[in-house]
Amino acid sequence: MIFVASYCRVSTDKDDQANSFDSQQRYFKKYIDRQADWELYRVYADEDITGTSTKKRVEFNRMIFHKYGVEQKGQPSLLEKCGKPGS
Repeated sequence: MIFVASYCRVSTDKDDQANSFDSQQRYFKKYIDRQADWELYRVYADEDITGTSTKKRVEFNRMIFHKYGVEQKGQPSLLEKCGKPGS
């Protein structure tokens, strides 16, 4: 089993962007569900956040911390939950 995550982002809270945000999340959930050996770990999503800097992209940064095994506020990392690749 491969644990995977997706990341979705839109830069404004306008209606067309809100629809895109929802569509992105649905697309990745469905795509991952269709893969026989994949399991969705989490959808990371930042709404109304600029793409020019990662400083304010809370979910993006959380995703990066989880990937590299860094704990976030006492939560176990993805590596701790699922095991290191090949283990």
